[in-house]
Amino acid sequence: MPSPLFDLTGKVAVITGSSKGIGKAIAMHLALSGAKVVVSSRKAPVCEEAAAEIRKAGGHATVIPCNISDKAQCENLIAQTRKQLGPVDILCNNAGVTGYTSVADTVEENWDWIQAVNLTGPFFITQALVPQLTEGAGVVFVSSITAERARSLHTAYAATKAALLGLTKHLEELVVIQ
Repeated sequence: MPSPLFDLTGKVAVITGSSKGIGKAIAMHLALSGAKVVVSSRKAPVCEEAAAEIRKAGGHATVIPCNISDKAQCENLIAQTRKQLGPVDILCNNAGVTGYTSVADTVEENWDWIQAVNLTGPFFITQALVPQLTEGAGVVFVSSITAERARSLHTAYAATKAALLGLTKHLEELVVIQ
């Protein structure tokens, strides 16, 4: 039963990286608050396990796998959600990866992979949602304290999380302008 202070009944929420960890906890909370949630990550079997847990707890969960480093899959995630559940009300860009290397030791392939998952994917998913932003959809980017506070061995990860803060500020302007 949703709390009257946090009632999301009838809302549609997409949470990337929601097959485990923080994303799964977010999906569970939103579902138990009444939202119809989309559990999404690269691997369908673990998404199905997370969705089953949400359903067992009394929530509504649909699985739409997505590798957010692939633009077409990002666009498909939003399109399939709209087709199956209706317009997206909440997008939580939670999926992320890290790599523990210094500036000197970061190789191009590692840099590109972390950028693709942590920054480019959330950008493309959000871009696919832009038409719905004027209808009142909300977007959350999960960042990190490393965006503002340096930590050794988090070079690429920290860069992506800081960029998400900038993207958030730009998105606020976009919504205000429209």
